[in-house]
Amino acid sequence: MTDIIIRPYKPDDIPALTKIWHGSFGDEISMIAKFFELLPDMGKGFVAEKNGEVVGMLYMLNAALGERSVGYIYAVAVKKEHRRRGIGRLLCETAAGLPY
Repeated sequence: MTDIIIRPYKPDDIPALTKIWHGSFGDEISMIAKFFELLPDMGKGFVAEKNGEVVGMLYMLNAALGERSVGYIYAVAVKKEHRRRGIGRLLCETAAGLPY
C-alpha cells in the first residue's frame, strides 16, 4: 500500500471530497458545503490520495473530555472501488497518531 498518501485536505480537494461524502453517506450537498465552511475552525480533514486521485477522507473534530483536549473522528469514507484495501485503516492510524 505504498501508493497511498495520507495528507491534510486542501480547499482544492473539496469537490472530490464532496462526491465521496455524498456517495458514502447520502447527505445533501448544501449540508456538506456548510461543513467545509466550518471545518477549519472546528477540526482537521485528511485525504487518502492514490496516483494523484483523492480516494478517501477522514474528519477529526476538536472536542474536550473533561479538561483534556481530544480529537473526535467524525467521518471516514473511501470510494467504493478502493474499499477493503486498508485505506480507511491508514486514515484512522494517521488520526490516532496526532497530538491533541
